[in-house]
Amino acid sequence: MKAGLQFVVDRIAESDCPVLILGEHGAGKRSMARQIHAQSNRSRCEFQEIRCTDANAPTLRQALSANGTVYLPEITELSLSLQELLVNQYFHSVQGRACRLLCSSSRELQDEVKSWRMREDFYYLVSAVSLRIPPLRCRKSEILSISDELLTQFSKQFDRPKPVLCKEIIEHLMEHTWPGNLPELRRHRRSGDLSGRHQSGNIGKIEWKSQASIIKGGYARLLHPDRAPVDHRSSDIDWRQPKTRGSRIGNQLQGPAE
Repeated sequence: MKAGLQFVVDRIAESDCPVLILGEHGAGKRSMARQIHAQSNRSRCEFQEIRCTDANAPTLRQALSANGTVYLPEITELSLSLQELLVNQYFHSVQGRACRLLCSSSRELQDEVKSWRMREDFYYLVSAVSLRIPPLRCRKSEILSISDELLTQFSKQFDRPKPVLCKEIIEHLMEHTWPGNLPELRRHRRSGDLSGRHQSGNIGKIEWKSQASIIKGGYARLLHPDRAPVDHRSSDIDWRQPKTRGSRIGNQLQGPAE
């Protein structure tokens, strides 16, 4: 995280004000929300994440009565009735606020107000303190450090030696535009760790889009080391399609991202 943004996060974490976190999908909004919670005086309390599409009045009221942090990702998906509930029972509460509210969005809230999908009073209340996370393509200086953290994580997860990035891989990491932001970088670092495409002389062709060779050479052997090698010519497994059995395994390993 850039020094300036980190400074702002440190200052915000010390207060108890609601915060709106803006940024593209996968820019790291959830991670920032967790960081704010971890650095706050509520760090020992619960961090509750409530999906706005699944939220209802009883769940939201119960969460607001707790002493922890409530995180509402993609706040623009919250219904108008629940927006009104937050206005009356959180922002304008006469009894004080029990929890801290953190929200995030990948959309521009002004557009939602103009389209009548967001209450104007709710917009001004929820966006009083806001942070905007730059996309990964604008944070080139962080790519190698994030990549190193991911390699450490995946090496421990899969019980494999941590690989050393060769010059060619580093050049690709720095030159790529990362339209998928952090989830894309996480996916490619995990794939590289499983396939061994890090050491010089073992780089092979870096396929930034296709995961087929990784699934065949990495996940299958990792998850089923005692089985015979998979015959990739088999008609019941199409490694080229995104919804094959191997791809579903990859999605399960990846986890949620925002």
